[in-house]
Amino acid sequence: MPYKFHDLSWTRGNFTASTDPSLLQAEEINKAFELDAIYWCKPLPLTKLREILDNSLCIGLYDLSTSIDVQTDPGSSTEDSAIYSGAPHSAKQPARKQIGLMRFITDYATFAWGTDYYVLPEYRKLGLGEWLLECFNGLMNAMEHSMDQSLRPFRMMSAGRASTVDWYAKNCGFRKLEHGDGGVVYLVRDEEGKRRQKEMAKL
Repeated sequence: MPYKFHDLSWTRGNFTASTDPSLLQAEEINKAFELDAIYWCKPLPLTKLREILDNSLCIGLYDLSTSIDVQTDPGSSTEDSAIYSGAPHSAKQPARKQIGLMRFITDYATFAWGTDYYVLPEYRKLGLGEWLLECFNGLMNAMEHSMDQSLRPFRMMSAGRASTVDWYAKNCGFRKLEHGDGGVVYLVRDEEGKRRQKEMAKL
């Protein structure tokens, strides 16, 4: 598994965002996926979720002021394990509570797809969702720079709210590609989208 981009982090007040995979808490992520307020994500068996996280590049969002006990034994195969299988830690130990996530499916060379983006409902209206997207934008820029512009147009899906789509366009250089089922909108970050982003910045 490539370890590119696993050392990036951003801090804002009592919150931090990080691409460090050892910080991910599969159990907390699954609890979030069960919430009606995060309807676009669905819970999975923890063994399967750990496998998905292990094979993805993720930005985790954490509350530095809140600690919880998580199971971090990399050798555990039980459904009680609360962190993905690659974590280099032992048994239960305190950890900063995970309150958000953005996951990337990528080959670390030419392709990246953004998915499973959320911030817990009780942490909304604090500007954290927008900040997490700013961190995401910083990661995309780092990936494009590292790949020497060989990264193909970055794609993701949105629930389709006009304000959300407009934010992606203004701040991340995405443009609407097409509509899918259930109000889903497919977005693409390409040269046309980045050109429009620069034009919007001048307004």
